Amino acid sequence: MSRLRFVTAFAALTALGLTLTAAATAEAKHPQQGYMYGKLTTRTGNTYTGLLRWNTEEAFWDDLFHSLKESLPYAKYLESSTGGSKQDIRSLEREISRTEKRDQELRRDYDRIVDRIAKVRRDQERESLRARQLELIEERSRHAEERARLLEELANTRSQSREKTITVLGGALKINWNDWSSSQRIFIARFGDISKITVIGSEDAELTMRDGSTYTVSGYSNDVGGPVWVSDPSLGDIKVDWRKIDTIEFMETPKNVSPSGYRLYGKLFADSGEYEGFIQWDSEECISTDKLDGDSEDGRLSIEMGNIRAIERKSRSSSRVSLKDGRTLNMEGTNDVDGSIRGIMVETEKYGRIKVPWDAFVKVEFSEVGNSGKGYADYAKQWALKGTVKDVRGVERSGRIVFDLDESESWEILNGSQFDIEFNIPFHLVKSITPRSRNSSLVELVNGESIRLESSQDVTSSNDGVLVFDKGEEQPTYISWDEVEVITFTR
Repeated sequence: MSRLRFVTAFAALTALGLTLTAAATAEAKHPQQGYMYGKLTTRTGNTYTGLLRWNTEEAFWDDLFHSLKESLPYAKYLESSTGGSKQDIRSLEREISRTEKRDQELRRDYDRIVDRIAKVRRDQERESLRARQLELIEERSRHAEERARLLEELANTRSQSREKTITVLGGALKINWNDWSSSQRIFIARFGDISKITVIGSEDAELTMRDGSTYTVSGYSNDVGGPVWVSDPSLGDIKVDWRKIDTIEFMETPKNVSPSGYRLYGKLFADSGEYEGFIQWDSEECISTDKLDGDSEDGRLSIEMGNIRAIERKSRSSSRVSLKDGRTLNMEGTNDVDGSIRGIMVETEKYGRIKVPWDAFVKVEFSEVGNSGKGYADYAKQWALKGTVKDVRGVERSGRIVFDLDESESWEILNGSQFDIEFNIPFHLVKSITPRSRNSSLVELVNGESIRLESSQDVTSSNDGVLVFDKGEEQPTYISWDEVEVITFTR
């Protein structure tokens, strides 16, 4: 074959491959792709596969999963030279928490035993129950003693760790460990960034991310500990208690699923501006079949969100609700329509997830867009944060970055507020962060827009600083937040 014919044939095959790839991508995308989907396996070995929903709340891949991180791997690069470390304190706090949880379980067992003793008639069964009752009393006594010992040890550890010298690459600096906020760090990720959830306790789980990394989390929100709904095609909607779950494995949403309704979308007007995207009302209602509850002048109403054209704040304690059929209602009396609302969330292309409080809210106008957001495949690519940190002396260090001694991955979330509106921005949308004062930072996004954020640890002087792993070095350089001039991220 001549070179010309070979090149022509190769080009034709390449074009065909690109066409097939594009066709496959188009085939993979469909209106239901944004709904959460996976396989739930119970501790008894039963499996249920279908659309997933966390109680009556999260139902989409871009919804946020919240909990507390159980370990802080990068804290090891800051070591206390004397006294108890923050890791020691956190370990003791976890032990105390476990002791308290076990005591609660023993108390429930004890109450059940007492109830059963009052009901049984056979002497032999009553004696067996009384023996178990004595065992529970003794075990609770041991747990009480252990908890008291742990509390005393915790108090001593805290008093020893008031101010210690920490070492970073042979250097030394003073840090107040009691003010160092690493004892509790919130884990936040979009559900689409998670591969698998393994339940390991009543409020505990091990999360496997899309890149294979794992995180142990505990408590903080009902994302751990609450029930999960599965819409199994053969069995219908099944509500599974957290304690009965073994694993939840996420997978791409097939195009033949049939959600109960469509995802809410609209434009939210706030005191500070307008935000357009997918709406989650009262941090809960996000599907057209979800209901808005409230009292009208004629009694309690429960209105499907899909029948609502707009909701407007009327006062601190009431709303004006406009229906698609042209009627307008004044409603009050519940947290769906007054100032006790838990916030209105908007999933936006520019910022990620924002949360608007009632005092900043003006109005939301709903519209239908015919899709449900990004599919599971859109979250597959994850990477370690990297870039350049320039300090106030003009010295630049480049490499892998650990932000706030905690966030190190592109899927993690930068938090901050502007005019009381809370922003949860995935780091992959962030181009640079420039501290502006002790209470705020200027955040430049990859789309070129800049926003000044405040009120959170990530963007104020409460930030614990940055680690930079220069040129793949195993030991990082530590830069405190008050020494940071600008952090620029690269892909």
